[in-house]
Amino acid sequence: MKSIKTILILNCLFFVSCISRLGRPILNGVITDFNGNPIKDCSVGETSTDENGEFTLPEIRYNKFLLTEIFQMEAPPLFISETIVKENYEPKKIYAFSTFGGGGRKGSKWNLDTIHLKKVNTEVLELRKSNWRVSANKSMDSIYFIRSNFMDICRTSKCQSFYYDYNQYADNYLSTRKKGNLGENIIRKFINVDFKPDKHLSIEKIIQYGDKNGNRSSNKINDTIVTNGVWNTEKDKVSIESNFNELNGIYKVTEFDYEYMLMVKDTIP
Repeated sequence: MKSIKTILILNCLFFVSCISRLGRPILNGVITDFNGNPIKDCSVGETSTDENGEFTLPEIRYNKFLLTEIFQMEAPPLFISETIVKENYEPKKIYAFSTFGGGGRKGSKWNLDTIHLKKVNTEVLELRKSNWRVSANKSMDSIYFIRSNFMDICRTSKCQSFYYDYNQYADNYLSTRKKGNLGENIIRKFINVDFKPDKHLSIEKIIQYGDKNGNRSSNKINDTIVTNGVWNTEKDKVSIESNFNELNGIYKVTEFDYEYMLMVKDTIP
């Protein structure tokens, strides 16, 4: 009888001394192709999409000893990584991170909205389908494109890594990579491009001036320059004519997905 009471007491102490942590919130979203058509029977983590391309991954929780968590003084980080696989499509990996997300309440839910899969052997994305934000490297032979709503639709590890490449040539202050890529006294340069269906371009360039600490300049106002241009595509190449050095020449599309695109200037005459 004493042994049974002892076991019960120990069990009670175990549960009291533990705290529930969030290992994965409920994840839901939709998988489509580039044209918005739902993809059925697409593997997402341990589940699959239905006929509407929708999926739901259940919540995962785990227990941690309360004493250990008290010493840490804060909730643990939360890292989400789930692989998306479908035959004849390039795989993707859902990526999300929250610094103190492990402290999430039971029933926590993250809506991933729509994730677009790229079909194998897809040709260059039709540029007229979206507005883009652009950055160019110092030699202006590589141009990084992200969709204007990139931060709202970037849900995968690859598009997030591409953003770092784009940002090092768009924001000297916030970039986590090389400093000074934009030139002296320039802290940010934003280029917005609208590819028109009639092969024309609308382009806006905004330059913000400041010091090395990211403070805006009081001596020099920002520059906003607007211009037009023309564009055309042939297979994996894009020709662009404009008054901006960043967007002028014939380029080869070396990497692209629904959210981003990299063009490298073609050196072949």
